[in-house]
Amino acid sequence: MLTVRMFAGARDAVGAEHVCLDVDRALTIKEVRSKLAETYPQLSGLLKSAMFARGTTYLKPDEIVKHDDELSMIPSVSGG
Repeated sequence: MLTVRMFAGARDAVGAEHVCLDVDRALTIKEVRSKLAETYPQLSGLLKSAMFARGTTYLKPDEIVKHDDELSMIPSVSGG
């Protein structure tokens, strides 16, 4: 089970602080994005520009995560 912690608009979109994806193998971040979009269509707009981190390390789209990792999805934030 892959746990993804949600922040800001992502948390509002899914109505929870984290979601769990039922996966049984390692995935790339690109695959995690696809799985999240499939499972939570309301995240589609946020996923395009969101960053993913494991601990304090930001992950690139081709980086591999294990099925038992905990990630953070950090949507881009606009300010003014």
